[in-house]
Amino acid sequence: RYDNNMEIAAACGGVIASPADLARVLTAIDYGKVVPDILGTGWLDAMYTNYTSSGKGGYGFGWWIGHNTMTTWQAYHTGTLSGTKTLWVKGNNGVNGVILCNSNSGKSGFDTAMFVALDDAMTQVKQAH
Repeated sequence: RYDNNMEIAAACGGVIASPADLARVLTAIDYGKVVPDILGTGWLDAMYTNYTSSGKGGYGFGWWIGHNTMTTWQAYHTGTLSGTKTLWVKGNNGVNGVILCNSNSGKSGFDTAMFVALDDAMTQVKQAH
């Protein structure tokens, strides 16, 4: 059973993308030196600036800035619709990550497990390079 009223949901749910598509976007907005960014440094600085708090866990332009536990994350964004869950992360160590799940159990710990799984994968990628 899906409980989202898409007429009310407005902008959420408007993105249709694969994990590879989202990863390509991340490489184009990560201050990268290998793939040219599609935004200038001033725009990136504005996007990744924490405007809501003095510590980690605040919000920038479309991104949660920093994470209290995942210290290699510069910014991240999550998404949820009934039956789905997404997470994409801009790392502060040159590694970005994306997870899209066609499940959202709603059970306690599901989000944490997804965060830990992506953080572990990003750490392994960094260690391999």
